[in-house]
Amino acid sequence: MNVMKAWILSLICASCLNVAYAQVDRPSAARQELSLGVAAYRSANYEDALQHFNNALLWDPELKVARLYVATAYAQMYVPGVETPENVANANNALEQYAQVLRSDPVNMTAVKGTAYLNMQLKKLKEARENYKRAMEIDANDPENFYAAGVIDWSMTYRDLSAEKSQA
Repeated sequence: MNVMKAWILSLICASCLNVAYAQVDRPSAARQELSLGVAAYRSANYEDALQHFNNALLWDPELKVARLYVATAYAQMYVPGVETPENVANANNALEQYAQVLRSDPVNMTAVKGTAYLNMQLKKLKEARENYKRAMEIDANDPENFYAAGVIDWSMTYRDLSAEKSQA
């Protein structure tokens, strides 16, 4: 009989939790998590920031700014030139988050430029050049895009000339 009472009590508790969960103001909870994430990010506590930004996405999966913050936090954790699996995973996670933003908002400049920058740091120069070209099409008045594309062109040319010289 005690087992039956315990089972009924746990069923009642679970029902109460479900009702409480359903009554939570999801947008407010998402904004709260976003605020906590921004505070953690500003304190350079990127892992905590990621947790809060991901929690915001759990409350509101369509919250684009949270997804951008997740990408930015991963990008901040990436150290260019360090090719450890964990470090490269940070860059790839950021790229995936930017890609999700771009699927719903193809002209989101933060996502386009973030993707371009990470591809450049990962030495994916052709992809980075294409990303910066896309950024130029979105905003032809932003000189940073043209400068970055020029740096990539120079880097590709220098790399090819260096390879050619080493073979000669």
